[in-house]
Amino acid sequence: MSAMLYKSNITIHTESQAAIDGIKYIIQPHNRMGRSFMKLNNYIPLFTIYDLKTTKNLINIVKVKGHSGCRWNDAADTIAKQGKDIASIDNNRIIDLKYLCSFSFLLIFYHYGITLL
Repeated sequence: MSAMLYKSNITIHTESQAAIDGIKYIIQPHNRMGRSFMKLNNYIPLFTIYDLKTTKNLINIVKVKGHSGCRWNDAADTIAKQGKDIASIDNNRIIDLKYLCSFSFLLIFYHYGITLL
């Protein structure tokens, strides 16, 4: 998302009502103040989405029904399950985002036999 062009739009499709509520919550100015913001679950990805929304004029959020046969939602579920399984075998792959100080690093996702058709 951070490689988007200025003033471009993006649509986020999610089955997570909690994700939608978190994004709506962080958009409100009074919810980004002080230490309580830092205590939010997933505050780093939420703030990243907020930052992209304000700097690049984006975000439409669409709620999709989980386990409904949607090809892309099923693919995302498969990838998440594979990531969980890999992390349970080798917990060195688990990154606690609370200890990351900035986004000035590359995130590299290695291919683990995941194919999106």
